[in-house]
Amino acid sequence: MKNPRLPLFLLGALTPLLSVCLPLARAADPATAPLQDIPVIPIVLKVDDLAATATGGNVSEKWIRITDFARERKIKLSIGIIVQSLATADPAYADYIKNFQKTGLVEFWFHGWDHKIWDENGKKIQEFKGTSYEQQKDHFVKSQALVKEKLGFVFTTFGSPFNGMDDNTFKVFAEDPDMKVFLYAWPADQAKIPGRVILDRVGEVNIEAPLFKPNAAKFIEGYLKNAKGRHYYVVQGHPNEWDADGWSEFVKIVDFLQQNHIPIITPTEAAPLLKSHL
Repeated sequence: MKNPRLPLFLLGALTPLLSVCLPLARAADPATAPLQDIPVIPIVLKVDDLAATATGGNVSEKWIRITDFARERKIKLSIGIIVQSLATADPAYADYIKNFQKTGLVEFWFHGWDHKIWDENGKKIQEFKGTSYEQQKDHFVKSQALVKEKLGFVFTTFGSPFNGMDDNTFKVFAEDPDMKVFLYAWPADQAKIPGRVILDRVGEVNIEAPLFKPNAAKFIEGYLKNAKGRHYYVVQGHPNEWDADGWSEFVKIVDFLQQNHIPIITPTEAAPLLKSHL
């Protein structure tokens, strides 16, 4: 039996069916050919670290590669922006973001003001882990203001740099009236952000394995192994770090998803698949 294509507007109604694991029958090359009777788990392609180039203040060819690919394949990307460079970037950088947003194939989300990590008294400090409430609040407030000024929208989804966070992060997130979805926090922290949605991660299901190295075979293996009880996966990658081999592996992952009619959705679209709702 071949899985039918599921329109996004039916996902909410079909949520109970999406995580049912059916008997598996492998094709010869699961990275490039469809499987039969596999579980259909919607996927969020969480791609991190969009920023203007250090020289020229525009956008890199590797980012253009993945957004052009999304247009060609008609797949949705969820792109994390490092906001600071918007202040001084070439206007073409902002135009690139605005033009891609018009396609309806993307959700841009907040990935920090500066994405910094440093040593302090022998301890690793991150933008949103180990820093003061005041600093974290400032980074949220000025990032939202700048993205509204330069791009004409505000963020509704947040994913922390390095996936590092602390209680101050949850506090400033909860205080931002526009924020709805928190990527890669732990479900146990849900009580800290009432009324909002946490989308967690499954360590074995990722674009990259190891970091910066897309791996289609490991993605597929993890997808199948962890499917029971899942309503969605959020998988992370860093397109600006991928070499030619890495890009080829990412394309194989998308081939697998599309050939098996697995929906590729955004964080905002994934949130209602949980018992919590926006």
